[in-house]
Amino acid sequence: MNGDLKLTNKLAKERTQLANERTMLAYLRTAFSLLLFAIALFKFFDNSSWNFILGIFSMVMGVLFIVIGVVYYKIRNRRIEDY
Repeated sequence: MNGDLKLTNKLAKERTQLANERTMLAYLRTAFSLLLFAIALFKFFDNSSWNFILGIFSMVMGVLFIVIGVVYYKIRNRRIEDY
């Protein structure tokens, strides 16, 4: 019975780690989408001030999403390992 509990806890920890990785990958996917949107605005559309502002905003948000995703991943991973 005790062995089953240890196995269950180990599997729950692995599921939690995989969920944490999926969350980080979702942050990265969103960030790269924002960065590609900014590149498309700069490359393919006319040079109006609104496109420039929207492109810069998208780039900043993309970089911010990368930083947030990686930092949150590391924080959560440390908490999972300590549990």
